[in-house]
Amino acid sequence: MKIVRVALAVPLPRLFDYFVPDDVSLQIGMRVLVPFGTQKRVAIVADFPTKSDCRG
Repeated sequence: MKIVRVALAVPLPRLFDYFVPDDVSLQIGMRVLVPFGTQKRVAIVADFPTKSDCRG
């Protein structure tokens, strides 16, 4: 699994990290559909960090 950091159009001043399978090919700037709360939201790929700030 790799980490993708995305920007969502929500009123929070931060980016969000998600795990994705290694075989999924993504590029910075691509639009992706991510789970967010009880919804699925469109997000923009912003980065591929090696570590996540999230606490699981």
